[in-house]
Amino acid sequence: MQAILPDYTVRYATSYSSPSITSVLSDFEHDGISSLTVIPLYPEYSTMTVGAIHIAIEHFYAQRPTMPDLHLISDYSDFEPYIAALATKIKNAIKRIKPDCVLFSYHDIPKHYADTGDPYKARCNRTTSALLRRLNLTMPCFQSYQSQFGPIAWLQPRTAATVKGLAEEGYTNMLVIAPSFVSDCLETIDELANQTRASFLQAGGQHFHLLSALNDDAAWIDALAQLAHKYDPSHRAYQKS
Repeated sequence: MQAILPDYTVRYATSYSSPSITSVLSDFEHDGISSLTVIPLYPEYSTMTVGAIHIAIEHFYAQRPTMPDLHLISDYSDFEPYIAALATKIKNAIKRIKPDCVLFSYHDIPKHYADTGDPYKARCNRTTSALLRRLNLTMPCFQSYQSQFGPIAWLQPRTAATVKGLAEEGYTNMLVIAPSFVSDCLETIDELANQTRASFLQAGGQHFHLLSALNDDAAWIDALAQLAHKYDPSHRAYQKS
C-alpha cells in the first residue's frame, strides 16, 4: 500500500500486540503528521472491534495538547472495491472447486451487544448480500458465525453446527468464506481450516474448502487505497493501479 500511495506515510498497528496503536500514533506525532486516516481491518462495524479502535485513538489524543485532522473509517461492509476484490477471489475458487454449497462464516459477537444496538449483524448481512448480488450464484448459500465461548448467548447460527447439519443433509463439497477477516489468522488457519473441516467430514461431508483471506491481494490493496482517498479530501483522487 505504501508503494502505491507515495504521498502518504503508511503504517500498521495492532490492538493487542506489537506495534501498538499508541506507539504508532506516537511515531506519527513525532513526525509531525497533520492529517491521519485510520482504516480498521474489520470491514463490518462492531463496538467490540472498530469501536474499541476508535476509543483507543481518542484516548491517546485526549492526553495530547494537539491532534491531527482525523478521518476514522467505521465501516466498509459493502464498499464496492472491497466487495469486488473478494467476489473475484470467490469466483475463481468456485470455478476450480465446483462446490455444492457456499457458507459465509463471520466472527461472532455476544447477542447482548446486538440486542442493545450494535449493528454488526446487519453489517454482516450487508456484506453477504452485496457479494451475492455480484456473484449471482446458483448453488445454495448460507451464513453463520464462529468463535463462541463461555455460557453467554451469541449470534446464531453457529458455524460448527451449520456445517454438521449441511453434511447430514447430504452436501458433500463445501466452500467456506470468512468475510470478516481480510488477513488470515488463528480463526481461519486453525478454527475454520482444521476444527470446522473436521466437523464437516465427521458428519459425512467429503470435500471442505476454506477460501484464504484477501491478505496482500492486489485488488484488495487497491481497495484500501481507495478507502484512504475517499475519506481524506486533502489528497487528490487515487487512480487505481
